[in-house]
Amino acid sequence: MQTPRLFIGIDVNKKSWAVSIRTDLFKHKTFNMPSKPDTLIGYVNQHFNSYPVECCYEASCCWFMPYRQLTLAGWEVKVLNPFDIPTSAKNRDQKSDRINCRNLAMQLQSGHLSGIYVPGEQQEQLRSLFRQKNNMAKVMRKLKSQIKGELLYYGIKLQLKFDNATWTREMTTWLNNLEWKYPTGKSSLKSKLRH
Repeated sequence: MQTPRLFIGIDVNKKSWAVSIRTDLFKHKTFNMPSKPDTLIGYVNQHFNSYPVECCYEASCCWFMPYRQLTLAGWEVKVLNPFDIPTSAKNRDQKSDRINCRNLAMQLQSGHLSGIYVPGEQQEQLRSLFRQKNNMAKVMRKLKSQIKGELLYYGIKLQLKFDNATWTREMTTWLNNLEWKYPTGKSSLKSKLRH
């Protein structure tokens, strides 16, 4: 006789999870719980100790933290692209966390779901570093544009050698040495330059 399996669909949110649990033979329960993987692992160990577990959740703000902790418990975990999850028209119209997790559990049991690639922690943190670099570059471009816009607003002409995308020390020195009629204009520019 084949060992029964457990299928768990989780709607992961920052503060709480909606969880739907099914077996090969019956639908067990749908409930809300705190967003703590250990609590779910404890519940499953208490009620379904001998069952192999498959679970899934949509990629969200919590990304891979649940994946790592549930995988350590020996569970087969899939992180899903939300657009790859089959949903009925009824599920789209009556959207809720409980309906989502029930649908996830049913789709998981039917074998219709495939997960996305989950990077290791080192790779994930390296990606974070690249994202931070890109974010900082965007912030810098925006600030430089604001500085040039402020100069234009006050009728201060950029020297021809500075009127390009390059931002040199010489240009920063020139900006710092600009004469303003009132100290508030200088303060506004200095604040942007500090950032």
